[in-house]
Amino acid sequence: MKKNCNPLIGNSPQASHFSTWRKYDCNEKLNAFVPPKWNNISNYFAQILQNQESQDFPCYKYAYTLMDKCLNKNAFIPPEMKKILHQVPQMQAIIPQQEEKKRKRKHILEEETEEKKENHDHVKNVLVLGMMGILPNQYDLKRVNTMSTYPPPLRDYNRLQALQQQYPEATIYTLNLEPVPGIKVQPTHIFTSITGRGARAVSRTFPGVQFDLVVLDYFRFPAEYMENAYKNICAQNGFLDTLAKSKMLSDHFDVFIPHLKFKESFCLNPPKREWKIESVPSDKNPLSYSTQTLSNDLLGGYTNQVQLDLLQPITPFNQLHPSQKVKEGIRVRVN
Repeated sequence: MKKNCNPLIGNSPQASHFSTWRKYDCNEKLNAFVPPKWNNISNYFAQILQNQESQDFPCYKYAYTLMDKCLNKNAFIPPEMKKILHQVPQMQAIIPQQEEKKRKRKHILEEETEEKKENHDHVKNVLVLGMMGILPNQYDLKRVNTMSTYPPPLRDYNRLQALQQQYPEATIYTLNLEPVPGIKVQPTHIFTSITGRGARAVSRTFPGVQFDLVVLDYFRFPAEYMENAYKNICAQNGFLDTLAKSKMLSDHFDVFIPHLKFKESFCLNPPKREWKIESVPSDKNPLSYSTQTLSNDLLGGYTNQVQLDLLQPITPFNQLHPSQKVKEGIRVRVN
């Protein structure tokens, strides 16, 4: 039995914590329940024993044993209490069943955690398009609170930090078109376009890097600007095609692309490669998933959901990946 568990025992106003209740005599123990009939006590403990998540599970088991001893000690056992003689084997059978369920659940959770870790281990390099990776302490936060416009680079910084928490061992590279005066960017940032020429610039700037995950920003993107910025992302000899030719996409890469409402997909006709495209919900996109964890003040007063509402409902993103990966069941990230 765990020594640090101390649940509340009993369903009366005088119910006490386990550490106190266990010291009562048998009558006081029974009086912790209203009315003091075994069916109430039995139901109470049966419900508690079903709670596999309870850290106090061992205490409830021990409490049940104490109740059993008390009822057997009494010279006079009310008729209702005599049911214990028949219910003890049933209740005792519950305990190993619940422990086995708890053991299996723990095993499943450990497997899921290990699988998630293994999947995250696949992600060594991330490329985020349309965002600026800036150095820390670029803004006076007191001054930001008095400004009428929240600096987009600061919002990018907060979102990229949240994304980094998902892939703590990965290096995050960023790309956008133009610098912001007075703002110093990370060494992993590049100013270029999302075109074939831009992909060649990425290859020259970060030689030898292979991206496991490429995500396109969707936050604060007017429709026309997004269309112009991303229109050639999947074109033949476009950005992704050129990255692939430069061997900058790993053999298990994932690309997440926003899909505007009432518009054709940016990757309606992906390059003639062994790639597959499918529509996915927002929580499958690591950038959307991590952005959702941030408070609105870190997003400059905007909300993730409002930005997602500008995209296709239900499946606001398209996921592009090697088709062979689907056959083999490989996944970079599992939610």
